[in-house]
Amino acid sequence: MKKHYNNSANGIFMKMKTLLMLLCISGIAQAQLSGNYTIDATKTTSGTNYASWSAFASAIGTSGVSGAVRVSVLSNETTANVVTFNAISGTSATNTVTITGNNNTLSSSSANEAIHFNGADYVSISGLTIQKTGTGT
Repeated sequence: MKKHYNNSANGIFMKMKTLLMLLCISGIAQAQLSGNYTIDATKTTSGTNYASWSAFASAIGTSGVSGAVRVSVLSNETTANVVTFNAISGTSATNTVTITGNNNTLSSSSANEAIHFNGADYVSISGLTIQKTGTGT
């Protein structure tokens, strides 16, 4: 008995559309953060280092956490922008974000605050001087 398969253009189109959608979604998915990281403006953002406070805040806001995150600040940073920490998925009383400033300075010329917490919970910062040089209240 012979079987005849009809590969319609519509069926191929649907398969390609599904494949493209899966490839796009996989490019968006990022691993959640857990463990030790650094913020060091003298190095590029890669692996466990972030070259700026904004790069770290963006990454943790996008990725979330799957365990406790400890960040060591290794250099001073001057920025014209507000560093915004949005809600961080996965944070809890045990999955905390602890930032140790190591006596470094985050200096912001923004007209507003230097650091803004927009729904971020379980974040602590110690040993950091936060300096606002911009005019504004």
